[in-house]
Amino acid sequence: MDLMRRYRYNTIKQNVIAFYKDTFTRMKSVLTNRTMRLRTKINNMKAYIWSILLLGCECWMLTKDLERRLEAAKMWYIRRIMRISWTEKKSNEEMMEMVEYKRSLHKTTRKRQLQFFGT
Repeated sequence: MDLMRRYRYNTIKQNVIAFYKDTFTRMKSVLTNRTMRLRTKINNMKAYIWSILLLGCECWMLTKDLERRLEAAKMWYIRRIMRISWTEKKSNEEMMEMVEYKRSLHKTTRKRQLQFFGT
């Protein structure tokens, strides 16, 4: 892949993650509401936020760097939903156990890619 195409590819992924964070910020009052159950918050995140993040994921080339960025973005949102500061020093595994959530973003992306290509 030539340098210009690689630059465009990385820029598109950064824009998608930035748009994802912007959407979360607009929905922050709903997603961080203390009266709403955690399971409902997670389901809202999947429905509204993930759909934006995974827009066009069928054409993505999943690199280790992109997987790391997507995972970091997902953990950022889960921490915001649960109102846990980074200074509390909770690991990602602890966060996933608290939310009773499995890592499925990578599997979802792969599944969509396979469906797109008809396999």
